[in-house]
Amino acid sequence: MLFSLLVFALTACGRGLPNDPRGTLERVHGGELRVGLILDEAEVRADRERVEGFAQYLGVAQIRYDTGEVHHLVNKLERGELDMIASFPRKTPFKEAGFTRPFSGPDGDERVWGVRAGENAFLLAADRYLYQQEKPS
Repeated sequence: MLFSLLVFALTACGRGLPNDPRGTLERVHGGELRVGLILDEAEVRADRERVEGFAQYLGVAQIRYDTGEVHHLVNKLERGELDMIASFPRKTPFKEAGFTRPFSGPDGDERVWGVRAGENAFLLAADRYLYQQEKPS
């Protein structure tokens, strides 16, 4: 009896995980994806192409880009004015965001996307997309 109750409690807690407390994944589906692009990164073109593929994967209707200095973009991400930043070097000093799995940039360096902290369903969707892109055909 106690075992059954414990199993029920654990499975009930797992419903809806991972989730997005602020509903990012649900909001961008059919809506707008707000993306920060780091101004001084030479990989902006490749970042845009990768983001456009991700938007199509999610069923996003529109992408709004905000290009700027990295600290400014991170502040906007924290305030919820951006959904993600594409892309950071893998070894970034910023801890105010959730980061995707690393992927190879055009220059061969490992890169990551940053998403708003706590938006775990959105982060998982980004990870799945990036994994599919890295898999050999």
